[in-house]
Amino acid sequence: MNLNIYGIITKVNDLIYVGSTNKDIQKRFNEHLSEYKRYKSFINDINKLREKLNDNESNIILNRLIKNKGKKFKSYNILDYGQNSIILLENYKNLNSIERDEKERLWIERYKSINLAVNKKLPPIKKEKLNEMQKEVNKWKEDYELNKLELNYIAKGYNN
Repeated sequence: MNLNIYGIITKVNDLIYVGSTNKDIQKRFNEHLSEYKRYKSFINDINKLREKLNDNESNIILNRLIKNKGKKFKSYNILDYGQNSIILLENYKNLNSIERDEKERLWIERYKSINLAVNKKLPPIKKEKLNEMQKEVNKWKEDYELNKLELNYIAKGYNN
């Protein structure tokens, strides 16, 4: 099975939601946007109901409904900022479901290591893979920090 690891990003900050799909990433992004619009419509309906009921017990129930509906989709944390786009992080060919989970987890862990991933749920992987993955994440983080320093150096005009 082919696998696309993607990131949903915003121009507002450096946060990223990491996901995976065997679909075209633009199609998957449009699905995220549709789900998000339905969620926002649900929130608006709940808020209208809250205004009509206007009592503490109803507010507690409505808050619980909102919390449960929104906690499944961490991409909403990025989509809330607006100015979103999707980027392809990596494409893999012929992976089984275990390998798919490992690749997605690796990308999430990479961005978590620099405090940018909003993902809360991590794909499951075998314990013996965790140490190997942690080494790869640490190397990626080190390279990321070096690249970031170099880009800042160039941006400040010190490259002349």
